[in-house]
Amino acid sequence: MTKKHCAGCRDDFYNDHNPLGVKECWLLKNAELVTRYRIHRDTMPGSKGAFTKVTVPSCMNGNGWYYYKELPSFVRREDVRVR
Repeated sequence: MTKKHCAGCRDDFYNDHNPLGVKECWLLKNAELVTRYRIHRDTMPGSKGAFTKVTVPSCMNGNGWYYYKELPSFVRREDVRVR
């Protein structure tokens, strides 16, 4: 894991992008790259293509995006976009 994987995370602010002098996010040390299913807060979850399969850090915290470990039961695998 490197800081480049943190792009788009709300906590990337702590990777030397702040006036506080914090050089590295405290979550980065134990983070791993994992597969998640991403959806934006304004997206209807039942619509086709609402979820996108992505690889992100396990601690990803996302500015209006939600990252699910598993797909909800009503989502069909063929309706998931792959990034």
